[in-house]
Amino acid sequence: GSWTQWFDRDNPSGPGDYETLSALHAEYPGKICAYPLQIQVLTTAWHPVSSTGDIIDTSDTVTGFICKNSLQTNGRCSDYQVRFLCPPKFFDCWTQWFDRDDPSGPGDYETLSALHAEYPGKICANPLQIQVLTTAWHPVSSTGDIIDTSDTKIGFICKNSDQKKGRCSDYKVRFLCPPEFCAPTTQLPKSITTIAPWHTDCWTQWFDRDNPSGPGDYETLSALHAEYPGKICANPLQIQVLTTAWHPVSSTGDIIDTSDTVTGFICKNSLQTNGRCSNYQVRFQCPPEFCAPTTITTTTTPCSPITEPRLKPCIITRPSLSTIPLNTSWTQWFDRDNPSGTGDWETLAALHQQYPGKICAHPLQIQVLTTGGLPVSSTGNVIHKSDPLTGFVCKNSDQTKGKCSDFRVRFLCPSEFFAPNPDCWTQWFDRDDPAGSGDWETLRNLLEEYPGMICPNPVEIQAQTTAGHCVSTTGDVIHKSDTVTGFVCKNSDQQNNMCSDYRVRFRCPPKFCTRAPVCWTGWFNRDDPIGSGDWETLNELKRENPGKICPKPLQIEAQTTAGEPASSTGDVIYKYDTLRGFICKNCEQENKKCRDYKVRFLCPLDFCTPSRCYTEWFDRDDPSGSGDWETLFALQAEHPGRVCNRPVQIQVETVSGDSMASTGNIITTVDVTKGFICKNSAQLSGKCNDFRVRFLCPQEFCDQKVCWTRWFDRDDPLDSGDWELLCDLRKLYPNEICETPLYIDVVTVDTNSPITVTGQAFHIYSPTEGFACRNNDQKGCLCRDYKVRFGCACKCEIYKN
Repeated sequence: GSWTQWFDRDNPSGPGDYETLSALHAEYPGKICAYPLQIQVLTTAWHPVSSTGDIIDTSDTVTGFICKNSLQTNGRCSDYQVRFLCPPKFFDCWTQWFDRDDPSGPGDYETLSALHAEYPGKICANPLQIQVLTTAWHPVSSTGDIIDTSDTKIGFICKNSDQKKGRCSDYKVRFLCPPEFCAPTTQLPKSITTIAPWHTDCWTQWFDRDNPSGPGDYETLSALHAEYPGKICANPLQIQVLTTAWHPVSSTGDIIDTSDTVTGFICKNSLQTNGRCSNYQVRFQCPPEFCAPTTITTTTTPCSPITEPRLKPCIITRPSLSTIPLNTSWTQWFDRDNPSGTGDWETLAALHQQYPGKICAHPLQIQVLTTGGLPVSSTGNVIHKSDPLTGFVCKNSDQTKGKCSDFRVRFLCPSEFFAPNPDCWTQWFDRDDPAGSGDWETLRNLLEEYPGMICPNPVEIQAQTTAGHCVSTTGDVIHKSDTVTGFVCKNSDQQNNMCSDYRVRFRCPPKFCTRAPVCWTGWFNRDDPIGSGDWETLNELKRENPGKICPKPLQIEAQTTAGEPASSTGDVIYKYDTLRGFICKNCEQENKKCRDYKVRFLCPLDFCTPSRCYTEWFDRDDPSGSGDWETLFALQAEHPGRVCNRPVQIQVETVSGDSMASTGNIITTVDVTKGFICKNSAQLSGKCNDFRVRFLCPQEFCDQKVCWTRWFDRDDPLDSGDWELLCDLRKLYPNEICETPLYIDVVTVDTNSPITVTGQAFHIYSPTEGFACRNNDQKGCLCRDYKVRFGCACKCEIYKN
């Protein structure tokens, strides 16, 4: 969204200062949206409300702002001005900023195709403009880089090989879209009642804990968590920074050291040409449940029977919303250490060990006071760490007086942690994205992909977007959301033809949680801190140790090679999570060098269980073209039924049996969802080796025999395309296709060529939906005439060829 101008329609000369939304709408027609997302209030002298001491009657996005003179001790309010945050449709429709790549490889590639794939639905198909800045918010012209591409068709490309210094700066991009792209779609079919108003974005208050009188302006997240316990979520989604005079960062010319949702904001005086930073304030965007937690229930409404394959399905799910209290509670206070040694170390790992079962595994917040009950800010101590993941650390060596105060801590945990029989919720699962026919988080597929991590008969299902937003806020029409099927959102049901990206979790019977369906990998130490630091990144570890780390680890543990926990070393850790792995940068340490670390990962129990369910080796491509493309989709299309739908691991080697790492090739992709890609353009020699792949599948894939139906060809491409949908085939050929097909095989009628060979785009390709090829998706030609067959579990002889 964007902010309106500032409005000051009233002053406190009458009964008070009334900046009500209804009056402002009347006096400034068209200047404020009907349903603002947020309100911001300052005095006309640009001071915050908190500085006035006034008692405020109302300040919200429904009424607006009211300050009554009768409520004030001095009999009169200050004079205020207000502004409102409105949906983007009121202003230019710019996307968020995207930074998907860095110049550590061949350059910085922020291409539109890659961004569309990684952020489905976040960027319009045909942007009007592109805007590029460095990640430090500097314009491209200031870097001196030679830019290869910067347009709305391809996106942005900066190649290291074009630069005199040998390396591009790190860039981010955003795009200007048509206004209708930003306007939320709230219209559903007439049988559905929409919910209004929508949930607003959850932004914190503005914080200004530091000024640049010392080494700079340090508005770090750890320090803000310590000084404002419970005011900021543990893992913010976005950060926003302005000067205390409400000017944007770009207007100051300052060189910014850090501005992200992990560290917070840092501006160092030593980096500035004038020797001093401006004074900044920050705020953070949090998941909606942090501001107003909600729960989702669903009901289904039947519609008229389907008579045409391209119409919407006959079951539409509509969300209903109700507010519930935040189900969290604080632990007792803990004081396990005192500053008589190197400092006060109240780390979560040590507290878990000393007080087993007293603190939840993943606290939501941390609160810190001195043992005398004073806030941290009153001590003047420099705090090294204060977050719910690490705990609290104060080092004596950081203090001007040479010693920390003695602190105690407590943690905010889900209420079920304290309950005698807590609810048994699984972790969140995100196995699909809406890049294909929609987002299919079906229970059957999830049970197959995450064996042992979900009970067979869940009691309840919860769904939200991968960004943590409620289903109701998206406006999507949900096809299924129940404990039998799971969750299904179809792109074809949406007005913009694309679902949001969702994740789900399930509530299971309590006895299911008494098991321990996890296992630890071995320790890995692929790097040492001789260069820029110690980089134990997950992608590199998977590439160098194929098959030894599960696709989606549950936890990560890091310690020095001598066995000392990372939390107790005192090093500033840059990354420490199950998505990126572990990174410690030398430049962030006081002595300019990290310790040498090793890491291991917690995986599902099934990953540790020996399995022999490997596919055969596949070599469908060679590097004579653009590279070697052994993609999962192409292999499944060309070898139907011989590769499981959701592999557990992937193994790669050359056709002569050499390991992937021994080739020295730069690999573009190697994972269980996409398969393997090596591009010739990325190689110093100009050409990849010839590789082959195989996949580890769930054991039931090897145990289950597949029987194929006969070939079906009910349509031809003379009209809109070739539509071989499962629902239509069932009507024409009753009892010939099993209830739940496992696989689909699609080839041309004339030459039996798989669709991967024809090069044509397809609209639907799914064993549970069938196949569709649309003529208007093809370039200069019609769809080929295709036929399909379905692979089923061999339970009935009728399905055999």
